[in-house]
Amino acid sequence: MQGPHRFPDSVFTRVAHDHGFLTSAGQLANAAQRAAGGAGTGILIYRELQRIGIAFTAGILYENDCDYPIAKALAADIVTEKMFEPIGKETLDKACKRIDEADYVIDTGCPIGSINSAMKELLDYAEKKNKRILTKPDIDTMKSLF
Repeated sequence: MQGPHRFPDSVFTRVAHDHGFLTSAGQLANAAQRAAGGAGTGILIYRELQRIGIAFTAGILYENDCDYPIAKALAADIVTEKMFEPIGKETLDKACKRIDEADYVIDTGCPIGSINSAMKELLDYAEKKNKRILTKPDIDTMKSLF
């Protein structure tokens, strides 16, 4: 146990943007979760992860997303994109690196549209890397894993 976060022996999760990474989000030594979020879908998951002492990475989140201030306050790291812009290659690459560091990826269920279509690529990447993807997990499921 270090600081306010519990660091599992292995490393972390997707909750990638607009869906939510729990790592994956992740950039702290031994952080094992990555949680994505967006459109308000990550808030409860971020709060529960923090409450049970799990360090996580959030993202990809847009800087004007309602999940952003909560993630900024609770996440160990956040992968962000400029508001009103498609997710760029540099941001996508950063999010993929966070997934590589994660044991679990949490998909918070944020809708995917034309601007955030790279979120589908992130989920596909996590699956290809054989990451365990949790889709809209309930609190009891998260507690049982961590």
